[in-house]
Amino acid sequence: MSERKAPLISVIVPVYKAEKYLRRCVDSLLAQTFQDFEVLLVDDGSPDRSGEICDEYARTDSRVRVFHKENGGVSSARNVGLDNIKGDWVAFVDSDDWVDRDYLSIEACYSDADVIEKSFCVINETSDIIRCHKVRRQIISGKEQFYRYYVNKRNNALWNKLIASHLLRNARFDVKVSIGEDFLFFLSMIEKISKYAFSSEGCYFYALHSESAMSKLSNQTDKKICMTWENMDSVKALTNRNELYYLQLGIIYGTYIPLLFYNYKYLNQDGKCKFYHLLKKMRYEDLKFLFWGNKLKLLFLKFFVLLINRSFN
Repeated sequence: MSERKAPLISVIVPVYKAEKYLRRCVDSLLAQTFQDFEVLLVDDGSPDRSGEICDEYARTDSRVRVFHKENGGVSSARNVGLDNIKGDWVAFVDSDDWVDRDYLSIEACYSDADVIEKSFCVINETSDIIRCHKVRRQIISGKEQFYRYYVNKRNNALWNKLIASHLLRNARFDVKVSIGEDFLFFLSMIEKISKYAFSSEGCYFYALHSESAMSKLSNQTDKKICMTWENMDSVKALTNRNELYYLQLGIIYGTYIPLLFYNYKYLNQDGKCKFYHLLKKMRYEDLKFLFWGNKLKLLFLKFFVLLINRSFN
């Protein structure tokens, strides 16, 4: 009997305390219009029946493979998945979310892309749509054009993207990072991306509920500020090369400066001083990849913060 050929797409699903949602997630994957894929369910030491449910699917569908491990967090579970992928493409799906029937469909014109971004909707516990982001068919070719898009309009999540597996050969999630791990993981392989596509086929549904990471973080201002500084240091380490200099500055000034300003009243004195000096050394030419509107906002922000904080000189 010949061995089954490798699937085109590998879907990594980290599973932890997902008994309530897991069947909806896996069923949505198995019901895809496109069928050449595998589902890697990584049971992260879940204390409920999630592991048993994973095994049930593996027994009844050859496309499902299950891995059981001690609890180590979502990043460690995804790393187990990455160690076992067989497909040319990789998708990351959270166990409490689901996808529509065309989510794994790849149009022929995108077969040589490095990343394919899909539409997504955020749904609350009462099935209300909180946010919908619909993408139009588009291809961004060339690193500078992609970096400009990435700095200004990126969505940090991995769950609405199909990623070519050749980008992931040496990529792994940092298990020490609990906030912003998707962003830092993607940034670690950004130099390899030269063709970024948007597909209007398929949609990802992100379930927002009391146990979701987004909900848990929303009221933890101190933790968000701490992780902002730490992630900024990680960005500097990941882009510490001349060819990524303006990308690094675009991310720091375009992403983290507005976040810190939004939470400015919660910063301690050291944080306010550090924020002040970051803005003070910002030059117009450092904003190379930012759109005009974002440049003007940052220059106004610099003028305002420096004006009211002259004591930090």
